[in-house]
Amino acid sequence: MAAGTSFADATASYETWMASRFSPVDKALAFRREALSADPFSFLRGTFYWWLVRWDALMPAPVRDAPAILAVGDLHMENFGTWRDREGRLVWGINDFDECHTFPITLDFVRLATSILLAINEGYLKFNRREACASLLAGYNANLIKREGRPVILEGDAAWILPAATPHWSKTARYWRKEFGKLEAAHGMDDLRELLAERMPEGVPIDEFLDRWNAGKGSLGRPRAVALGKWRGGPVAREGKRTLPSAGVWHAGGDALGDAILDYSMILASSYRAFDPCFMLTPDWVIRRLSPENHKINMDQLKGHVEAEALIRWMGWELANIHRGQAGRHDIEDWLAALPPGWLYDSARTMAEATKKDWKAFK
Repeated sequence: MAAGTSFADATASYETWMASRFSPVDKALAFRREALSADPFSFLRGTFYWWLVRWDALMPAPVRDAPAILAVGDLHMENFGTWRDREGRLVWGINDFDECHTFPITLDFVRLATSILLAINEGYLKFNRREACASLLAGYNANLIKREGRPVILEGDAAWILPAATPHWSKTARYWRKEFGKLEAAHGMDDLRELLAERMPEGVPIDEFLDRWNAGKGSLGRPRAVALGKWRGGPVAREGKRTLPSAGVWHAGGDALGDAILDYSMILASSYRAFDPCFMLTPDWVIRRLSPENHKINMDQLKGHVEAEALIRWMGWELANIHRGQAGRHDIEDWLAALPPGWLYDSARTMAEATKKDWKAFK
């Protein structure tokens, strides 16, 4: 995307690019304006394609031109969540890799730090902005000095994250009605229905197949549906979301019809993860289990959290779990050490200010 491109032109270009792969959900695209207008954090979440344009224009050369790895891309505070692994342990970590692509290693740091600064500005966290960036790097480096990574299992020294990562017990019973009670029947996704039926436990029949078109921010416009059933006395849910190559492919002038899951598969394979056994990638769909314990962090859960510094450190730790499987840890240490002092705070502050400015112009 050329320098000087407007947000409106970038959005039109990106949506046209997406439409070359599948028919976008029109009502979801119309809903984007309301979703992105909520606050600067929501705007950041829903416009990764625009972030890439701003990144090129605003980042100093040492940060913009850092060595590239397969990065998360659309990394922010709400792209952390929980799931159950094969042992039934509750795991916390980066929740999805829809925008995974080859980017400078610095991009994941700056985008996550930008979201943290915006969260502080909006009152979701109470913490010094510069110290927050230092804590993010400290958590990352604490992982990097170990011989190997370690997933964040919420049964040991990370158990205190539970209040910030999972709904309060009083909300768990309302989860199913709140998440799915107002959804309408899904149509025109018969292939997805068949896939979800195969992923239900013990062949449980699908009682409801519902259109989840309004979920997420960055994925608005993608066909998305959830299958609900009953298994051994309780509800179960499986969701499918349409795959699309990263906005990084769009930004580089690539084809939306290319492989949409290769980078996703590769970053998972190289990461230190305790995998969700219900998760599955197909060429056209991302399949996952949904439940009160399989969901993303909600920013409202963070208000008043007394361990903001430690939470940010764990986010840095988890980011290192993703990066270190692709490059020698000493290489990564050298790459980061070559950057100017204060690079993360300065870069995140620049992008946070640009995001707020762009959001105000948009709303």
